[in-house]
Amino acid sequence: MTILGKKQMSEEDIKLNFITPAIQRGWKGHITMETRITDGRINIRGNIVVRSKPKFADYLLYLNDGKPIAVVEAKDNNHSVSHGLQQAMTYAQMMDLPFAYSSNGDAFYEHDFLTGQEQQIALEKFPTQDELIARYYAELNGGKGISALEKKIVTQPYYSSQSTYPPRYYQRNAVNRTVEAIARGQQRFVAITGDTVKNQVVPLPPLAEQKRIVAKIEELLLLVDRYAVAYEKLEQFNAKFPEDMKKSILQYAIQGKLVEQRTEEGTGEELYQQIQVYKKNLIKDGRLKKTRALEPISEAAIPFDFPQPWKVCYIDDIAFVTKLAGFEYTKYIADNLVADGIPLFKGKNVQNGKLVLSFESYIPKSISDELPRSQIAKKCLLTPYVGTIGNIAIFDGSFKAHLGSNVGKIELLNSDIQTFVLEEYVLWYLKSTYGYAELTKHKKATAQESISIDAIRNVIIAIPPLEEQYRIVAKIEELLPLCDRLRK
Repeated sequence: MTILGKKQMSEEDIKLNFITPAIQRGWKGHITMETRITDGRINIRGNIVVRSKPKFADYLLYLNDGKPIAVVEAKDNNHSVSHGLQQAMTYAQMMDLPFAYSSNGDAFYEHDFLTGQEQQIALEKFPTQDELIARYYAELNGGKGISALEKKIVTQPYYSSQSTYPPRYYQRNAVNRTVEAIARGQQRFVAITGDTVKNQVVPLPPLAEQKRIVAKIEELLLLVDRYAVAYEKLEQFNAKFPEDMKKSILQYAIQGKLVEQRTEEGTGEELYQQIQVYKKNLIKDGRLKKTRALEPISEAAIPFDFPQPWKVCYIDDIAFVTKLAGFEYTKYIADNLVADGIPLFKGKNVQNGKLVLSFESYIPKSISDELPRSQIAKKCLLTPYVGTIGNIAIFDGSFKAHLGSNVGKIELLNSDIQTFVLEEYVLWYLKSTYGYAELTKHKKATAQESISIDAIRNVIIAIPPLEEQYRIVAKIEELLPLCDRLRK
């Protein structure tokens, strides 16, 4: 039993608990982890010489000590199974490996360079050492396989001693290609003789220039380590910059600094009063249950000044916030699950700000209709209250669904004929630094993070006039893709 859900695990946790055990079941003593492939490219910029980050492979699997045949790249479980495949394929091409794999702890995804085929493999079905080597031998030479003589030569381990160093990947590639060519009978060599060396053309600058070249090289190489530290900091800044820029844009947006305020658009207070009239009518008609009154919002609870036309209130003032009650699940749902019907949204269906429309459980429509409070019948926001707290996404209302375990619903009090608050505005508000802090401020630090539905109701939110909401959302959706482009 693990103390964290997969979505809360880091990449190292996923490797430890899922990927490494799956590989080790069939591979003994022929695995290395975090294997350095390169030392990092040396970059010369004017008088500055710096070294890029070295490349490491998460797992290398070997036929023998000089012949790796597969690379495995791991990602955390918030990524797809195949997310790391391109990186694995890049490493495989660098090292002349026939097989590349990626995994997120759910399964493996394979690319076979000998056949060009790709496939997903269940975690427990990862090929053993014997199975993969047998496939390698069978697929060589265009699928004709390998002869006994070729196998004898190819499987011969490298010579090594205490005074030798392991070859770099390109040196190993050259040796392996040569050995494999010999094994296939392609015994062609380029002879290097004394005359070859004597006849080599070497550009020769004047002696004074030679001295200047040597002096400059020695000067620059001494600066490599000094500049490497500064370059590393710059790389870290560049890596963080797009995400930091996103956070700044969202924070500017919810502080009213991203678009202008226009007096002709009215005020958030006017909008708020319209919502309260609509809410009272819903309660009067029995379509909404009255919630307990919340404490007035103090000035101390708001860390900065919102624009004067905006209305500061609680989410409970402008939305119906609920979940599937435990007794509802026990009494109505647990014994009525079906293979097809109304899908149940669970906490795991909200990932990285998006909905995963792959459902594990369904209930009959008649059961869903008996529980109208927890139905999902119109556009709303869904957010887990157990697991990844602060994760939130919009359900567009395009089909009927129902709340399942560990996920709450924020259904804004918009009527069929009038919109008061945009779901998109609330989404971006809650994704901002301040909004996220509000949503998670009552988070309980247990084995699995959790908050109460009341904690969601108590989130403080500032509401601009409706037209300004539209302009804020449009500007955010214009700018954020530009931040994503910076990553590339």
